[in-house]
Amino acid sequence: MIIILHIMSALVSLLMASYLLFKPSKRLFKTTNTLTVTTVASGTYLVWSRHSSILSACMAGLVYLSLISISLFLTHARLNRIKVVSED
Repeated sequence: MIIILHIMSALVSLLMASYLLFKPSKRLFKTTNTLTVTTVASGTYLVWSRHSSILSACMAGLVYLSLISISLFLTHARLNRIKVVSED
């Protein structure tokens, strides 16, 4: 069951992060952050409980976190730019 949660939260967070690049939203930004934390936590649990190969899990996790981090960084920058423009 935890592996299904892990895969679904990873896929949904990647889709939401991609969507946020085109249409930034604070609510979806927070949701994507929550899904990212859920994915990392469930991945850590899966590696720990199944004694999986840490190297392959870490490589996949680093790729996932890199993609999500870049997307969330760009979204955060766009949200701040929109906020500054709307305050003028």
